[in-house]
Amino acid sequence: MCILFVQGKPVLLISHHKLQGEVVKLKKPFAVLEKRHNQATTETEYAVVAVLRKKYVFAARPQPLVDEESKGKASCKSCSKETSTATPNTRNSPLVLLLMQ
Repeated sequence: MCILFVQGKPVLLISHHKLQGEVVKLKKPFAVLEKRHNQATTETEYAVVAVLRKKYVFAARPQPLVDEESKGKASCKSCSKETSTATPNTRNSPLVLLLMQ
């Protein structure tokens, strides 16, 4: 899986599928919490690890990529990582990725 930006818009590459999306600002910031156990006092604490202010929304259906490179495993040229061969979620709900900032 690889996320690229083309003309300021995110493009998600999963195996031999391409999804085009957009960056959307969240109405309310979203906090990512980490649960920590204090062994001495047996109390549970929560620490804020990150605050999310934007998300990626991929609402359109995936477009197939058909070329020699995408048969089997495709590689992302910009980040030189091999993409996953997992099939993307094909339900009608949009794919949403949250951004840490």
